[in-house]
Amino acid sequence: MTNMSSGNFFTDQRVAIYWIHDRAQNIDSATFDTIKDINLEEGIAPNWDDLHKITITQQDDSQFTLYISGEFEYAQSFYDALVETWKSFQQKQLTENHYQ
Repeated sequence: MTNMSSGNFFTDQRVAIYWIHDRAQNIDSATFDTIKDINLEEGIAPNWDDLHKITITQQDDSQFTLYISGEFEYAQSFYDALVETWKSFQQKQLTENHYQ
């Protein structure tokens, strides 16, 4: 029997995707201070209208992708909350750096 699990999440400091297959675990993540850009793409392939992707581009131009399945509105909501959290982090960093 194969045991598989995967998901996406973000906190107030980072974003990540993980997948677990049997005992093997992988995670791609980036802290918000290393992210250069975040992009959302709807319906990433023919016959995959309910699979969307969020591409995280880091300052060194490396990338990783979060896959969101379901209605586009759900992916858009996740993306909007992620970008808002990322921008809040950036603003907080600017404010803290200004007062140092």
